[in-house]
Amino acid sequence: MWRSPKTIAFVWRELPHWEVEYGQYFVTVDLDGAIAKNIREKICHIRKRLDAHKENRWLAIQRRVFTEMENWLHRADGVRFLADPRISEMLQEAIYYRNQTHIWHMKAYVIMPNHLHLFFGLGPAHHLIPVMDSFKQWTGRQANKVLGRSGRSFWQREWFDHWSRSSEEDTRIIDYIRANPVKAGLVQDSQLWIPSNWNDPRFKRENR
Repeated sequence: MWRSPKTIAFVWRELPHWEVEYGQYFVTVDLDGAIAKNIREKICHIRKRLDAHKENRWLAIQRRVFTEMENWLHRADGVRFLADPRISEMLQEAIYYRNQTHIWHMKAYVIMPNHLHLFFGLGPAHHLIPVMDSFKQWTGRQANKVLGRSGRSFWQREWFDHWSRSSEEDTRIIDYIRANPVKAGLVQDSQLWIPSNWNDPRFKRENR
C-alpha cells in the first residue's frame, strides 16, 4: 500500500533529510574515513547542483549515489572498527535500548565492518535528526573509549536516510539489509551473520 504522509520537516546539511508523519526510515551510517575522499566530494558536488525542494529529483540521484557508495564500502579495506565484537555488541545494546524505550521501533538492522544499516519507525514524540545525532554521539563516545582513541570522530558526520513509501518498499528494504553480508562477500548465508536483528535473541523473541 502506497503511503503519502505529511512532511514534518526538511533539513539540508551536507545531505538533505526529509521527515514525515509516521515515517519508516532506512538509514545508513558509515565510519569516519570509510568512504574515500573522492566519493565524498562527488556527493557534495551533486548536493550543490540540486534544488532543495525537488524531493523526487533528489531521490533518483540519491539512489544512484547510495548504490555507488555501498559498492565502495563493500570493497574498502580501511577502517573496520565495527568488526570488533566489543563495538558491535555495544551497538546492539544501544539499538535494543532505544527499541525498549520506544524511541524507535526497529524493523531490521545489520552491523557491517565499516557501516551500519537501520530500518525503523519513530515513536510519536521523536524526530529523525535529534534521534540519529544522539545515537551517533553516544555510540561514538563509547566506541572511542573501547578503542582508546580521543579527540577523533568515530562516525562520518552525515548519514543517508530515505523514508519508505509503501509496505512493498518496507519488504524490499528488509530484504536488502538481510542480504548485505552476503553481497559484501562476508558470508554465504545471511543467517550466519551475527550482528543483526535476525540473530539477536531479544528481537527474535519479540517477533515471535
